Amino acid sequence: MRPPLALSLLRRPALRFPADSCSRPTVTFNKQAKRDREERRLLDRHNAEKAEREAVRREQYESRARIDSTFNTMDRDAENAAQARNRARARGSERSRYQFEATASDDEVEDEIDGNLDELSGVAGRLKMLSMTMGTEVDQQNKKIGKISGKVDVLDNNVVRSTQRLARVK
Repeated sequence: MRPPLALSLLRRPALRFPADSCSRPTVTFNKQAKRDREERRLLDRHNAEKAEREAVRREQYESRARIDSTFNTMDRDAENAAQARNRARARGSERSRYQFEATASDDEVEDEIDGNLDELSGVAGRLKMLSMTMGTEVDQQNKKIGKISGKVDVLDNNVVRSTQRLARVK
Protein backbone atom coordinates (compact mmCIF):
# COMPACT_ATOMS: atom_id res chain seq x y z
CA MET A 1 0.00 0.00 0.00
CA ARG A 2 1.45 3.37 -1.00
CA PRO A 3 1.46 6.26 1.45
CA PRO A 4 -0.74 9.24 0.64
CA LEU A 5 0.69 11.77 -1.77
CA ALA A 6 1.19 14.45 0.90
CA LEU A 7 3.28 12.08 3.04
CA SER A 8 5.36 10.91 0.09
CA LEU A 9 6.13 14.51 -0.85
CA LEU A 10 7.34 15.26 2.67
CA ARG A 11 9.73 12.33 2.63
CA ARG A 12 11.35 13.11 -0.71
CA PRO A 13 13.93 15.85 -1.16
CA ALA A 14 13.23 18.62 -3.61
CA LEU A 15 14.86 17.97 -6.99
CA ARG A 16 16.07 20.80 -9.18
CA PHE A 17 17.80 20.51 -12.48
CA PRO A 18 20.53 23.10 -13.00
CA ALA A 19 20.46 25.01 -16.24
CA ASP A 20 23.85 23.70 -17.38
CA SER A 21 23.00 20.03 -16.83
CA CYS A 22 20.06 18.18 -18.24
CA SER A 23 20.71 14.80 -16.65
CA ARG A 24 22.04 15.41 -13.14
CA PRO A 25 19.54 16.81 -10.60
CA THR A 26 20.59 18.92 -7.64
CA VAL A 27 19.13 17.68 -4.35
CA THR A 28 18.19 20.32 -1.82
CA PHE A 29 17.00 19.52 1.67
CA ASN A 30 14.86 21.93 3.58
CA LYS A 31 15.93 21.00 7.10
CA GLN A 32 15.16 24.34 8.69
CA ALA A 33 11.56 24.33 7.46
CA LYS A 34 11.11 20.78 8.82
CA ARG A 35 12.57 21.80 12.15
CA ASP A 36 10.34 24.86 12.27
CA ARG A 37 7.23 22.79 11.46
CA GLU A 38 8.12 20.20 14.11
CA GLU A 39 8.86 22.89 16.69
CA ARG A 40 5.59 24.64 15.89
CA ARG A 41 3.68 21.35 16.16
CA LEU A 42 5.26 20.61 19.54
CA LEU A 43 4.57 24.13 20.77
CA ASP A 44 0.93 23.93 19.65
CA ARG A 45 0.54 20.57 21.38
CA HIS A 46 2.12 21.96 24.57
CA ASN A 47 -0.22 24.97 24.53
CA ALA A 48 -3.25 22.75 23.96
CA GLU A 49 -2.29 20.51 26.88
CA LYS A 50 -1.66 23.56 29.04
CA ALA A 51 -5.10 24.96 28.21
CA GLU A 52 -6.65 21.60 28.99
CA ARG A 53 -4.92 21.42 32.39
CA GLU A 54 -6.12 24.93 33.16
CA ALA A 55 -9.68 24.00 32.21
CA VAL A 56 -9.53 20.97 34.51
CA ARG A 57 -8.27 23.13 37.38
CA ARG A 58 -11.05 25.64 36.79
CA GLU A 59 -13.68 22.87 36.75
CA GLN A 60 -12.32 21.46 40.01
CA TYR A 61 -12.43 24.89 41.60
CA GLU A 62 -16.03 25.42 40.44
CA SER A 63 -17.00 22.01 41.81
CA ARG A 64 -15.49 22.78 45.20
CA ALA A 65 -17.15 26.20 45.20
CA ARG A 66 -20.58 24.66 44.53
CA ILE A 67 -20.14 22.14 47.35
CA ASP A 68 -18.84 24.78 49.77
CA SER A 69 -21.74 27.05 48.88
CA THR A 70 -24.19 24.27 49.70
CA PHE A 71 -22.58 23.60 53.07
CA ASN A 72 -22.54 27.32 53.89
CA THR A 73 -26.22 27.52 53.04
CA MET A 74 -26.88 24.51 55.26
CA ASP A 75 -25.05 26.20 58.15
CA ARG A 76 -27.15 29.36 57.70
CA ASP A 77 -30.31 27.28 57.62
CA ALA A 78 -29.30 25.53 60.85
CA GLU A 79 -28.86 28.92 62.49
CA ASN A 80 -32.26 29.99 61.16
CA ALA A 81 -33.81 26.80 62.58
CA ALA A 82 -32.36 27.60 66.00
CA GLN A 83 -33.87 31.08 65.79
CA ALA A 84 -37.21 29.56 64.78
CA ARG A 85 -37.14 27.30 67.86
CA ASN A 86 -36.55 30.32 70.06
CA ARG A 87 -39.50 32.10 68.44
CA ALA A 88 -41.68 29.00 68.99
CA ARG A 89 -40.84 29.03 72.69
CA ALA A 90 -41.84 32.68 72.81
CA ARG A 91 -45.17 31.76 71.27
CA GLY A 92 -45.92 29.54 74.26
CA SER A 93 -48.21 32.21 75.63
CA GLU A 94 -50.23 32.18 72.41
CA ARG A 95 -50.53 28.41 72.64
CA SER A 96 -52.17 28.64 76.06
CA ARG A 97 -55.12 30.46 74.51
CA TYR A 98 -55.99 27.37 72.46
CA GLN A 99 -55.62 24.79 75.25
CA PHE A 100 -58.58 23.73 77.33
CA GLU A 101 -56.51 22.67 80.29
CA ALA A 102 -53.10 24.26 80.50
CA THR A 103 -50.99 21.62 82.20
CA ALA A 104 -47.20 21.36 82.30
CA SER A 105 -47.22 17.99 80.56
CA ASP A 106 -49.22 19.43 77.63
CA ASP A 107 -46.73 22.25 77.24
CA GLU A 108 -43.82 19.80 77.34
CA VAL A 109 -45.43 17.59 74.69
CA GLU A 110 -46.20 20.60 72.51
CA ASP A 111 -42.61 21.84 72.87
CA GLU A 112 -41.25 18.42 72.02
CA ILE A 113 -43.50 18.14 68.97
CA ASP A 114 -42.50 21.63 67.79
CA GLY A 115 -38.83 20.85 68.29
CA ASN A 116 -39.12 17.58 66.41
CA LEU A 117 -41.00 19.24 63.55
CA ASP A 118 -38.37 21.98 63.34
CA GLU A 119 -35.60 19.39 63.34
CA LEU A 120 -37.38 17.33 60.69
CA SER A 121 -37.86 20.43 58.56
CA GLY A 122 -34.17 21.30 58.86
CA VAL A 123 -33.08 17.78 57.92
CA ALA A 124 -35.43 17.72 54.92
CA GLY A 125 -34.11 21.10 53.78
CA ARG A 126 -30.50 19.94 54.09
CA LEU A 127 -31.27 16.74 52.19
CA LYS A 128 -32.89 18.78 49.44
CA MET A 129 -29.85 21.05 49.13
CA LEU A 130 -27.47 18.09 49.14
CA SER A 131 -29.48 16.27 46.48
CA MET A 132 -29.63 19.37 44.27
CA THR A 133 -25.87 19.87 44.64
CA MET A 134 -25.23 16.22 43.87
CA GLY A 135 -27.44 16.47 40.78
CA THR A 136 -25.44 19.46 39.57
CA GLU A 137 -22.18 17.64 40.23
CA VAL A 138 -23.38 14.52 38.40
CA ASP A 139 -24.31 16.66 35.39
CA GLN A 140 -20.88 18.32 35.40
CA GLN A 141 -19.11 14.98 35.79
CA ASN A 142 -21.14 13.55 32.89
CA LYS A 143 -19.93 16.40 30.69
CA LYS A 144 -16.34 15.63 31.71
CA ILE A 145 -16.85 11.94 30.98
CA GLY A 146 -18.19 12.88 27.53
CA LYS A 147 -15.04 14.90 26.82
CA ILE A 148 -12.83 12.06 27.98
CA SER A 149 -14.77 9.59 25.86
CA GLY A 150 -14.19 11.72 22.77
CA LYS A 151 -10.46 11.85 23.50
CA VAL A 152 -10.31 8.10 24.05
CA ASP A 153 -11.94 7.53 20.66
CA VAL A 154 -9.32 9.70 18.95
CA LEU A 155 -6.48 7.93 20.77
CA ASP A 156 -7.95 4.54 19.89
CA ASN A 157 -7.99 5.51 16.22
CA ASN A 158 -4.37 6.68 16.49
CA VAL A 159 -3.33 3.38 18.08
CA VAL A 160 -5.04 1.38 15.32
CA ARG A 161 -3.39 3.52 12.66
CA SER A 162 0.04 3.18 14.27
CA THR A 163 -0.40 -0.58 14.64
CA GLN A 164 -1.23 -0.87 10.94
CA ARG A 165 1.85 1.20 10.04
CA LEU A 166 4.05 -1.02 12.20
CA ALA A 167 2.58 -4.12 10.56
CA ARG A 168 3.52 -2.72 7.16
CA VAL A 169 7.07 -1.98 8.31
CA LYS A 170 7.62 -5.60 9.43
